[in-house]
This record gives sequence, structure tokens and C-alpha cells, in this order.
Amino acid sequence: MVARFFSSDRMRDRVRALKLPIFSRQISRTHLAEFSQNIVDWIRIERERRRFFPWLAPAMGAGVLFAFDQLGAGSTDYVIWAFLAGVFFLTFVKKLKPFAGVFVIAGLAAMIGYFAVIFRIESVSAPIISATRIVPLSAIVEVVDPRPSGPRLLVRPFSMGEQNSDLPVRLRLTAKGETEIQAGDVIEVKALIMPPPPPSRPGGYDFAREAYFSRVGGSGSVLGALIVTPDVGFGSDGLLDMTMTVDRWRNQLAERIIGVIGGDAGAVAAALVTGKRGMISEETNEALRAAGIYHIVSISGLHMVLVAGMVFWLTRFLLVLVPSGRFVIPAKSVAAIAAMLGAAAYTVFAGAEVATIRSMIMTIVLFGSILAGRPAISIRNLAIAAILVILVEPETLLGPSFQMSFAAVAAMIAVYERLPPSVDRPAQFSTSQETASEPPKSTSGRITGRFVRYAKILAITTLIAQAATGPFAAFHFQQFQTWGLIGNALTLPLVELIAMPIALGAVLALPFGADEIFWWAMGLSMEGMLGFAEMVASWPYAVQALPAVPVLSLLCLSAGLIWLTFWSTHLRWGGIGFVIAGLLFGLSNVRPDVIVSRDGRAVAVRGADGLLTIAGLGASDFVVRQWLLADGDLRKPDDPLIRRNGFCDPTGCVVRLANGKKVALALRTRALFEDCRKADLVVTPLAKPNNCRANTIDGIMLRQTGALELFADGESYRIKASRPPGYDAPWAKNPLIKSPSADGANELNDGKPDPDAQEKPELD
Repeated sequence: MVARFFSSDRMRDRVRALKLPIFSRQISRTHLAEFSQNIVDWIRIERERRRFFPWLAPAMGAGVLFAFDQLGAGSTDYVIWAFLAGVFFLTFVKKLKPFAGVFVIAGLAAMIGYFAVIFRIESVSAPIISATRIVPLSAIVEVVDPRPSGPRLLVRPFSMGEQNSDLPVRLRLTAKGETEIQAGDVIEVKALIMPPPPPSRPGGYDFAREAYFSRVGGSGSVLGALIVTPDVGFGSDGLLDMTMTVDRWRNQLAERIIGVIGGDAGAVAAALVTGKRGMISEETNEALRAAGIYHIVSISGLHMVLVAGMVFWLTRFLLVLVPSGRFVIPAKSVAAIAAMLGAAAYTVFAGAEVATIRSMIMTIVLFGSILAGRPAISIRNLAIAAILVILVEPETLLGPSFQMSFAAVAAMIAVYERLPPSVDRPAQFSTSQETASEPPKSTSGRITGRFVRYAKILAITTLIAQAATGPFAAFHFQQFQTWGLIGNALTLPLVELIAMPIALGAVLALPFGADEIFWWAMGLSMEGMLGFAEMVASWPYAVQALPAVPVLSLLCLSAGLIWLTFWSTHLRWGGIGFVIAGLLFGLSNVRPDVIVSRDGRAVAVRGADGLLTIAGLGASDFVVRQWLLADGDLRKPDDPLIRRNGFCDPTGCVVRLANGKKVALALRTRALFEDCRKADLVVTPLAKPNNCRANTIDGIMLRQTGALELFADGESYRIKASRPPGYDAPWAKNPLIKSPSADGANELNDGKPDPDAQEKPELD
């Protein structure tokens, strides 16, 4: 009846009487033609502003994502043929339409990103530990990271028991207690070595992938005494010698800073200058995270720009002081070169980690633009920096550091270029034609005006950065800092205007032994920063947990952010559609009913209260924390309520789902056969018996899939794996656990005949 009413002639006449364009065929065609013409005009303006070039970076990023997604998916020779076809079209097809050429170039850029991943994987290929074992180890220490509980060592082994060939390039070891070890020492230890751990949950952070690209073939801990031996002729090279020398300098400077300032303020100051963060207490780390300012102690873009900017300003100031020098010496160009060299030197001194190298590339591009007489801050320069980073280290695209840094900078550039020019934002940085008012002429007015502008810029940039990086923080960390804007507004001035300039003065005064007063002054600013951080962290709802964001949601939000920031005309508003789609995908995300650890010795089961109950023996505090955060749960791993809904004994555990079905964790053979008869779902590190009637996740399956998430689907379960079928990345070739016996005999994944003889070492 309703359908007939709305389709009737009478109803159509009433609608036409309203004269709405959408219901008028003639008017709607006119509006559509005008809208189409507007799009053509906007595209023409974008071409005139050379806004197509920055899209090469997202195109290359798409190729990188495709390459990582297709690892092990079979032959990809079609990519090579597609690349050659694209080159042929650009070279020989003269009548290729302009827009068709744009798409061909974008496709070629994507394939270059793909080839960059393949080349990078092959270039860093190195042996990886295949199984957990205890071995005598001889190695040279490359990097020492001091920590209160004991140093963390990055070593290069040259013998592991009887194995002297096919050794990992690097191993990461943790020692207990205080030691006098420093980079360059040759050590002999007995160590527990294990393969780099895979993700603790599907979609979680992949330590094995990070270790592969760092050429770290295993990790473990030192057992017993750590003995320093004479150099036995380890074949080092110039780069290794430089790395060890720089690490010794960094640790000596960190000890000097901590010795003068003391406490957590000294540890934070040392982290700001040297990048050594290990001496910061966990309480202070938590306060910094809750206040939203933990990025301050991680050397990245903020520190690189501050250091390079201070070198640029100081060099230019000194050159201007030279009599008649400003008429002879191009002070700005010389200062830009000095800033680039300063950024490179700071990168080497800070340990040349991935985030630091990325920040250096961005900084060099920025000052290179100044050297070339072009605007330093632009979407074009940001795209050039992204392209260089992708070509050098394409794997960084998958990490939070790359994503959050470029998202924040892109958003700030896009917003500021829409504002009118002012004394602190030149006209060439803005696409707006408005003119800013003149600053006040009096001294007090100028000081007040600059302070107001700084406060305004700090608030706006922090707000923009938090909005742009929020989706990536939610995806990687499952947390949101409610008062992060206030935390940054209170602490960044202390870092930018006081701490870092004083630190530069201290480093310059260090050769003359006059640095102590500088470190003392820097310590005062660090005390103030920590005071603000603790205050903000103590406020209610300072940290909010968010359920894990699905990958599709993040991709849509990323596409929306790129679309909104890369276009300069009204075309950019099309990105809102991607943002809405990303939010809808995020809100429609379904949390798993069961999470299974990668070795099958622990599970997390969602109960009737909607919360996870942890049961079993195989999950460390780190793994449990990752499970809880991904579920949007801020409970601590040692919370007794986490395990209250499960019943456990030495043979296994039983937990009930919200629908009352029984989930059994079987750690012994006799429990496994019993659970196969009574439980709805059985999880075990053993092999599944042939006559098991229950839904079963066993050790043979986990050996290939890693950690699992299960979603109840009627009488069965939909499974999401950390390593889905066909995934054949080189860092995922080693078995996650040893194969249990095929008939379900008394063997666990550690290969011992008695399953309770010893605990399996934690991989995390």
C-alpha cells in the first residue's frame, strides 16, 4: 500500500510542486553538469599547483602494503610484466591522454614500492634461530642499553656451542644485575636463546618481522656469570667499530647526565640527549604515556627539528656577526648545510634507529628546500621525504612511527596552508589570499603578541596532531590519552624553549669541563615536566582503552586523511566519505569469544559479563596485557579477577563462554581424552586424538597458524590466525612450536616425555 502511494501519479505531482532539484529532471541535469564542470576546474587547479606529484608517495605505499600482503602467495611475475607494460606506454604511446598517464605513473610508483620491499627483504636476509635452546655463546657486544634490572645487549656472535657457521648476525640478550660491560667487549656466556617471537594475537605487533629487518636472529637471556675475554680476532669492520665507539660515548654521556641531575629527571634528560631510555622507571614511563607526552623521550621528528633548527639559527647568527660577511657569504644557505650535517651527526650519535633515520631524512629534505630557495614546509616536500623513506626502509610503513609522524605533519601543513599569512607563517606557505594584520609596534606588545602566537600555534598543532594520529594510536596501542592536549601544552614549552637549548649548550661546554651547570639547569626543567606529567596522569579518565581497530577501518581512515590533506581545492572534502566508512568499519568490529596463545598453553575466554577470563600457563604478563588492551580492557595482568571465572588444576582448565558452552584447556593426555567427550571446544598443545568429538585447536594446527582468535558461529567457530594459510614471510618460516606426537602421546610442545617436567620459556 505504501509503495503504491509513493509511486502514484498524485504523489509525483505533489513532489514536483515542491520544485526540489533532486526531483526535477531538468534542474538535476543542470546541477550535475555544473558539478562535473566544477570537478574538472578543481582538477585543473590541482594540476597547476602541482598537487599530483605528492600522490606518488601513497601510490608507493600501496605497493608496499600489497607486497607484504602477497608474501608467499605464489608467483608474482605479473608485477614485472605490468611494470614493463607501464614503461612501454609512457615511452612509446604518444597519444596517451593526460589522466590516463597519471594513472599509469601511479601504477608504476606502486610497483616501485613493491620492488623496494622485495629488494629490502633479500638485502637483509640472515640466519634465524630455529628452536629454543641453551648454548655457550661467544660474541662481541655491539650496543649496551643500561636498565635498572640489568643491561640489554645487542651482540654479534662468532660461536654458539659447536655451531661456528650459519650464525645469526645479531642476538639480543638480557642480563641481570649490574655489570661493567660496554660496547666492544668480547664476552663468553651461557645463554637461553630462542627465535624472535611472532605476534601474541592476530593483528598484533610482529616482533619477528621487526627483528628480521634489524638482522636480529634471536633473543634470550644470560644464564649465570657474564665473562669478558680478550679479543680473539673477531672480524669487525669500520661501520661496526664506529657503532661501538658511538655507543660507548652515548652511555658515558648518559651516565654523566644522570650523575649530575639524578633520579628520573636525570634519566629523562639522558633519554632526550642520547636516546638511552632504559634507566627511566616504569612508573615515570606510565605517567608520560598517560599524559600523552611519551613521544618526548623517543628521539624522532621533534628532537631532530629542534637540534637542526638550533644549529641553523646559531650558524646563521654567527655568520651575520662577521663584518661585511652577510654581503659576501650566503648565510642562509651555509646555515642550511650546517643544519643538515647537524641532523646527520645527531642521527649517528642517537644510535641511527629506524625512527631517527626517518626523522633525519625528513629534516634533510626540509633544509634542502631552503638551500634550493623553495618553501621548506609543503606537502610536496613531505611526499619526497616519504618516498625516500619507503625506498630505503619500506618496512617502516607498517609501524606506528612512520604512520603517526607523517599523518601529523600532513595534517598540520594542510591546515596551516589554508590560514592567512602572518609573521610566523610566510605567504608562500599559505594558499589563502587574505592578509594578516600588522604586529604591535611596542616592545611589550611584540613580546605579548609573540607569546600569544606561540600559545595559539602550540594548541592548534597539538590538537591537529592528536586528531590525525588518533586512528593509528588506536590501531597500534589500543589507548587514548584524554588529556594529551593539556599534557603537551604544559610540557612542550619546557622541552622546546628551555631543555633542548640548554642541552646544546651543555654539549658544547662538555670538552671544557663546564657542562655541570647546564645539566643542573636542564634537570630543573625536567623536574617541572615530570611534575606536569604526573599531575595530568592523575586526573580521572586520563587513559581510555579502545578495542582493537580492524585493518580495513585503518585503511579507510588513512585514505581519508591523505585525501583531505593532499588536495588544496574542494576536492579534499571527498575524503570525508573515506573517514565515515572507516568509522563504520571500526564500530562494526566484533570482539573474539576465545583467544588462543601461540603455544596452546593459555586461553582467554569471554564470559557472561562480557570480559575476558585468562586461563592456563603459557601467557606472560606481556601477552595478557596485549590481549586485554586489544579488548578495550584496562585491567592489569596481575588483577585476580582476570582468572576468577576459570577452574584450573595441573591437568588443564575449564572456562565457560557467555552462552554456557564449555571451553577446555588440556595440558595432559588424560585430560585431553576426557575433555574431548565433555567440552564444546578443546585447546591443547598436544596432538588431537582421532576420536575427539569436540571442536579442537591442537598443537599441530598452532604450529602453522600461531595465536588464534575464535568467533562463535552456531555450533562451530570462525578462526582468525596470526599466520593465515599461504603466509610465507621469511621471518615466519620457523615452526612456532615443535610438532607434538601424531597420536596424542605424552608430549608437549617442548618435546619432553613428561609434560610437567619443565615450563616452556616465555618468548616475550
